[in-house]
Parts: sequence; C-alpha cells; structure tokens
Amino acid sequence: PRSENSIGSSLRKVLLATYASGKIFEETQQRLHESLAVAEIAEHWAWNQSMFQGSGRHADWYKQHERVNFRRGGAWKPYIIWQALRRVKWGDWLVYHDASRYVQEGFSSSVQPLLSWLEAHRLDNPCECLPAVRLRQTFEHEWLQQCVPPYGNAPIPSHQAA
Repeated sequence: PRSENSIGSSLRKVLLATYASGKIFEETQQRLHESLAVAEIAEHWAWNQSMFQGSGRHADWYKQHERVNFRRGGAWKPYIIWQALRRVKWGDWLVYHDASRYVQEGFSSSVQPLLSWLEAHRLDNPCECLPAVRLRQTFEHEWLQQCVPPYGNAPIPSHQAA
C-alpha cells in the first residue's frame, strides 16, 4: 500500500533512521536531513548519544547492554533499527543510513525507484531488503571490529590480542 508523505505526493512512505555522536557525524546527519525531499523520504528519526543517557527506555536498555555497546558498532545499531521498525506501519519502508565521517553528503536522488525495484522483485528477494555497504579507508578496522571474532587465518585485532 502507498501512503501520502510529507512532500505531498502519493509515494511509499519512507522513514529514515540515523545515528550521530560527535560534530562531524552530526554534520552528516544534518546533510541527510536537509536532503529528505530529494530522496523522497517522509520522516527522519535522528538518534544521538543523548537518547541513551539519563533515564528512560532507551537509556535503560543501553546501560543493561553496555558491554556490547562500543562506539564503532555494537548492539546499539541493530537496537536503533529495531526501534525504527516498531514505528513504521505495514507497507512503509525503513532506511537506516550511517552518519559517516568519510562520506559527508546528503541524498542526491530519490530512493523511490529502488523501492519500486525491490517490490517488483519480491520473488527473488522475499524479505524486500537490500543491505548496502560502501567500502572506505577504514575497511580493515570495520572488518576486524570487536563484534567479529577472528576466523581462520585472519589476524587478531590488537584490541582483542592478549
């Protein structure tokens, strides 16, 4: 089903979820927010560190799982996505986009054609999802971060070495 978005056209409703902690990440998050109309995204749920501080449901969850919530990854990212999925209605779409320090850009085109393609290819992709990764300078760090245990002959990251 299609619904009216805040832009006023009858496109699928899309929610963007982002997380930013620190000035450079917040600048990227702002660029994404400023380009919602270009992307034809109806809503932006912008997360930051303050949502995990103090008291409340999100802060309580974060404190309870502090051991697996490290800065560059960890359980906070799937938690944010899970919370965003709880906000969308049946037929709506969710886009999670990292607020990157390496690619500090907003959207340059609509997400609607991609969503049309995903909907048209339901038999090939029944979950209607498309994980996308943009490799960058820190690929080795991202690959070997704490939540990925050493595999085979992969080097053990210095932060995991005894």
